Amino acid sequence: MKSKPKRCYDWYVLKKLSKNWYVIGFLLFTFCLIIELFWLGAFYPATMNGDSINFWRMSALGSGYDNLQPILYTYLLFLLRRIWDSPAIVAILQILISSFLVTYFSMFLLKKGANKILVLLGYFAFVFSITVNISNTFVHKDSLYAQLILFMSIIIVGLFFKKEEETRSINFYLIGIILALIASIRYESVVYLLLIPFLMKYYKLATKRNLLITIITALTLFFCIQVPLPFLLKVKEYRYIQLYDVETQLMGVIFKQHGTNFSTADKSTLTTLSPLVNWDKLDPVWDGSYYSPTFKRALFADPNFASSWNKLFWKKIREYPVCYLSGRLQMAETLIAGGRINYPHIKSNELGLWQISAFDPSEYSGFLPDTFAKYNIRDFCLKLVNMTYYQNYAISFFLWSPFYLLVHLGFLTFALIKKKNYLIFYSVIALISFLAVMPMVTAAQFRYMYPLFYTSFFVPALYTIKAKVAINE
Repeated sequence: MKSKPKRCYDWYVLKKLSKNWYVIGFLLFTFCLIIELFWLGAFYPATMNGDSINFWRMSALGSGYDNLQPILYTYLLFLLRRIWDSPAIVAILQILISSFLVTYFSMFLLKKGANKILVLLGYFAFVFSITVNISNTFVHKDSLYAQLILFMSIIIVGLFFKKEEETRSINFYLIGIILALIASIRYESVVYLLLIPFLMKYYKLATKRNLLITIITALTLFFCIQVPLPFLLKVKEYRYIQLYDVETQLMGVIFKQHGTNFSTADKSTLTTLSPLVNWDKLDPVWDGSYYSPTFKRALFADPNFASSWNKLFWKKIREYPVCYLSGRLQMAETLIAGGRINYPHIKSNELGLWQISAFDPSEYSGFLPDTFAKYNIRDFCLKLVNMTYYQNYAISFFLWSPFYLLVHLGFLTFALIKKKNYLIFYSVIALISFLAVMPMVTAAQFRYMYPLFYTSFFVPALYTIKAKVAINE
């Protein structure tokens, strides 16, 4: 009988693994890669939405950046386009990361004695998930953001099963790097910089030295991304009030309930954006009229308007804090229970997609897109999306956002009862992403739920781990 490896599976010490584990890892990685590349072929060169187009246009210029979106993802696209000037390069990178992560996590769980059936179910649910596969072909920061959260979660869970003398500093440098990237890719995710080191200290996952390594690495890289990089790229301040952004939505809630208390000057500020009748009808939850012409884009460059708007907004928030809470809760309710997933960036007509994004479809002709078009694979995938998301099939239940939120909350409850701290930490990391986005989200788009989706598939298997944790719980 072959002896099992004595130490846990580490991604950077593959030489310690037996040949059997090499084969298993290769098969898992290859199978996932094939399935995800199939979806890329169906929607080649990638799927995109309005944000994607903004990212892509700025990355093409290599200049003229603004801070409407965090600059890190745009600059990453700029670098990737030096390798291959096609949206497919972004999708391929995300597919490779996704295939690596699901393979690594599956191997880790098998090594730790998790229920093999649940591990395989989690693996195949991840690989065949329509949401994951479309997300991996989606040119958007939220796809990479979810993958980074999953990557960090896996590394941190692994720390629970390592004795102090077995833990290498590279783990903490890596956590610090991923933390900085997470905090830089979405504005509200900076909360991770504060909470993750605190939780690592609370659960005794690191010595003082290793905790300092994580904190210093994260803060140093975060500072470089936030200060020198925008300076070197000459990033400009975004000068417009976005239509239906958080402030506009909340002001609509306040005006609807307390508009009679607005002064003439206050109403004058509002009418700069739109007539008062539109403010009274403004829904606190995005209803599909994001590009409504009834709301103007007002220049922040006008110091008088910027000053009057900010003064009015914060004055009303102080006067009616309940309106702020009710507006955010309505958005949260819509995001959680809004039903099935909507993919506005997928178009059944390829020409329609590239008309929106200012691409020439003929630019992406060739063996791959022509072959997939010939055999109607794109149409097949679109029918699959419609069948599972927009029709009342039983499988649709497992594709609703509330299901995956309940998976985390349910197993978090069991973990608290059984004191499975590694699972508590794992679920908390995913839930932080959801809680952090709620004060900022301006539309009930499912991409905000990507981290919950990516991390939920292996939660049941994590609960069944038989290996003994190495730290004191």
